[in-house]
Amino acid sequence: MWLEYEIRVPGEKPRTVRRAVFDLIGPAERAPGAAALVLDDEKKVARGLALTMQTEMLPLASALAPEFVRHLLAQNLLDNRELFAVALRGTPVSPAAIEQVLDRSAVPLSALYPLALARLTEKEQQHIYIDRPNLLTRHMYAVPSPEGVRFRDATDIVANEIGVSLAADDAFAARVAQGVRDTNAESLLRASGVAFGNTGDAFAASRTWHAFAARQEAGVADQLQLPNDVRRQIAADVANGYAVVAPESPVPVQPEAFSGW
Repeated sequence: MWLEYEIRVPGEKPRTVRRAVFDLIGPAERAPGAAALVLDDEKKVARGLALTMQTEMLPLASALAPEFVRHLLAQNLLDNRELFAVALRGTPVSPAAIEQVLDRSAVPLSALYPLALARLTEKEQQHIYIDRPNLLTRHMYAVPSPEGVRFRDATDIVANEIGVSLAADDAFAARVAQGVRDTNAESLLRASGVAFGNTGDAFAASRTWHAFAARQEAGVADQLQLPNDVRRQIAADVANGYAVVAPESPVPVQPEAFSGW
């Protein structure tokens, strides 16, 4: 099962970005001649937990004004004043009453708004700007683990392309710097304990990384000691025209080893 985002910009071909909700086969097993899928109990549990995923999406057509986000936060706090009053009183409340209060409460403001502010501060906006749809997403889901079930809170900046002012000295360097800011902002603002999969954290924990130029020959990722599925995805990105920087082997960061690129 996949989530597909189609991004359309006037005068350009539509671009589709795909993210997996669950993939019980994987790119390696899906290769020609591979064995057929055996849907055992372990895979059924993985599929069932993956389908509990909740996804928040924040599309951006421009940078957000801090005053606007403060307004949203203040309005959210006002909408939840009854809930806060019940929590602060500290007196016993019946389950039925709590349920009624929760039904009348507003959904908390998404953590994607602080991320949108952090990635484009006033200083950065002197030379860069959003010239096409940007998309920030957050996935909250459960995964099986040896201890039972773990919960994950993963932030994914699906589209982060920017425009660069003609006054900038180096447009390429400005875009690379923005990508680094995006990754670091993800790490700084993620929920502790359940957050998962940040490339910046993995890069800080290990310097054994390899760079692959776009459209290199087949087998480009075979030297990496990463899972087969990850190596095939890296090779596909390189073949599709992306330059890739990947760790030599899974990086031991919390809450579990990282195999991204």
